[in-house]
Amino acid sequence: MESFSRLLQHNVASGLLNGIKINHHCPPINHLFFADDCLLFFQANSAQMNHLKHLILSFGQASGQVINMQKSTLFFGKHTSISHKSSIYSILNMKVMGLGEKYLGIPLLMHRSRQKNCKGILDSMTNRLQGWHSKMINQAGRTTQVNAVLSTMGMFQMQILKLPETKIHHMDNIQRRYWWNNFTNDHPRHLIGWKKVCVPKRFGGLGLKNLTNYNSALLAKLAWQLLHNQDVMWEKLVKGKYFPHNDLQFFPTSETNNSSWVWQSICVGLEIVLRNAKWQVGNGTRINIWTANWIPSMQNAIQDWSDLNTSNIQWVSELFDPLTQQWNIPLLLHLFSADQVNSNLTIPLQLDQEDKLVCPFTSTGMFTTASAYKMLCKKELHMDISMGLSQQFWLAFWKLKVLMNQTEDLDHLLLHCSFSQAIWKNFFPNQCRDVFSNITPNNRTVIHQINSYRVQHQLDTAFVAHNHYHLQNYILHLPWVPPPMQFLKINIDASYNSESLLAGIGIITRNSAGSFVMGRGTLKRARNVEQAEAWAMVEAMQIADSNGWTNVIFETDNWSISNFLQHQTNICQWQCLPLLRNCVNMCNSYPMLSCEFVYRSCNKAADVLAKPARKQNLCVNWWSYPPDLVVPYINHDVTNMFMLMLSRAVAKTYVSLKWTAATLESTNVSDYWPLTDTPRFANPTFLLRKPLLNDLVKMNVSKNQSCQFVKQQLMELRCTHVINLVVFS
Repeated sequence: MESFSRLLQHNVASGLLNGIKINHHCPPINHLFFADDCLLFFQANSAQMNHLKHLILSFGQASGQVINMQKSTLFFGKHTSISHKSSIYSILNMKVMGLGEKYLGIPLLMHRSRQKNCKGILDSMTNRLQGWHSKMINQAGRTTQVNAVLSTMGMFQMQILKLPETKIHHMDNIQRRYWWNNFTNDHPRHLIGWKKVCVPKRFGGLGLKNLTNYNSALLAKLAWQLLHNQDVMWEKLVKGKYFPHNDLQFFPTSETNNSSWVWQSICVGLEIVLRNAKWQVGNGTRINIWTANWIPSMQNAIQDWSDLNTSNIQWVSELFDPLTQQWNIPLLLHLFSADQVNSNLTIPLQLDQEDKLVCPFTSTGMFTTASAYKMLCKKELHMDISMGLSQQFWLAFWKLKVLMNQTEDLDHLLLHCSFSQAIWKNFFPNQCRDVFSNITPNNRTVIHQINSYRVQHQLDTAFVAHNHYHLQNYILHLPWVPPPMQFLKINIDASYNSESLLAGIGIITRNSAGSFVMGRGTLKRARNVEQAEAWAMVEAMQIADSNGWTNVIFETDNWSISNFLQHQTNICQWQCLPLLRNCVNMCNSYPMLSCEFVYRSCNKAADVLAKPARKQNLCVNWWSYPPDLVVPYINHDVTNMFMLMLSRAVAKTYVSLKWTAATLESTNVSDYWPLTDTPRFANPTFLLRKPLLNDLVKMNVSKNQSCQFVKQQLMELRCTHVINLVVFS
């Protein structure tokens, strides 16, 4: 099809064929391809149609792909005369496209009635249910069917069209009746509202799709693409027709009464995006102070687009000090509140970068349909306090593994299960004496007591803490490793306080011998922990650049930052990207600069320096002599460094010893090796005993005698092992 596309473009450029234009702002369009299907757009001219037919036949003869005219259709504009239509019929021998013509299951032509356009979705859902009614499927299976099949049948239409609320309600009704298994009862009784069933699992629901929010999230994705990829053909056409002179990122347009259904749907997505997206400040020349959402602590802009603002200062770039290229703090204090100023100062200024619109409800700033859907569902839940358990509780709850040794029913789950009985008896001992004595309680009273107890004692927080305590106590103890010869190693860390938005930064520089070279403790403002770690990396690279150090290894205990600097993958938080891009540029300028990830046990010296930098507001440099609080940790790292060097030197001897003993007897030598000792530190006495064993092999000593000798020597090592380590330290 690529050759056919080039053939059409050549003839259009030569003037033999003319495409169509929506208006003078839109580019001409003559063909669109999807897989092996083709849509052609040309003027209703007999001469051009003859030439087009010749091109089609020529392409078929050259490629061997014959066009099936019987499956091809024609569509004419409403202003095309009947004589022109008849002439083109006879030339191309194609049928006229009807109103119900579909392509990949979706109608190509829209009816004026939006209700009729959605009828195909309802018919597809009803037809699919015909094969499910007779099957015995439990509610868990019906949940999967509703979520994976029924709720996705209108997804293609939802991606570009805002479906009428009446049709979405009808789609919900079909799903609801099937999920509750109510087909014959005209007025079924449902135990819980469908909106609560459709709440995401992280908020306490079953995770079935809320079709209204899902439709809006898909349209928001379409609007996001329109804002960020305006070089694509369809976006050029939409821009030329509906906003030829506006930039939607700064001057949003509104839908008109005579606009198409597609554009009205895109406007719904644009409103969602522009009200919730956040501006990432670069040079500040494109961000309006009052009508743009750019202050980190605020969810929305200071003013609405329609509000009148008479301030002489309109752009964020006017808030910078031209001399220092930093925030103009007196001006900020004059224009904003104290909280807003404190929040603004956490924004790192990168005047060499452009302003960028990011998605604040994802950590990377990249828009996803799932994140928009969760955001819309979460906004609805703010008005409903009946499902007020935390996200952490529900995420942990859905990961619980429940063992079921028998057929589960409601009575066993809530009454006879030993786990459930323990909860009832612990929470409500007096009431449970009646329950387990076959006395029927008041269900509403019991449920109310459970909710009251849960809210009073904050069981969701306790539950999460109980299930994740082992993650907080899991620490890997590894030694600090020195850099190679002629290299420096800079360890960095940050200590962050979310209330004050202050971050203390600790930087320790050492050489290949483990000697202290330079240290820095400083203070920065940051929005989160990862941004604080990014500031620490920027400070460390600035130190290396100002001192002319080109052979440097940077070590951080933040995995996402080290991975970004190594592979430039967008896995770190979007607030850190401007800072890390500068670090990447510096690494590209100096090829011998590298960044590595280490565990916290290897980064204790920098961590100890970062905490007092935050608490005591330090901004100090140390040269040659480290501060007193860091000295024990540096000495500890040096001691471990020499122990590691010793273990590496002796490890080869241990391998030779183990191989020699294995040649004397097929028995595994580990039976004699004192495994209870620390395996990382080998014994220096191996250096003396290895030649002894080699001599035994050369003298052809009997097998039994050699094995006894080896066993005796290895058992002696068990005693000398600790002694040698103590002497060394």
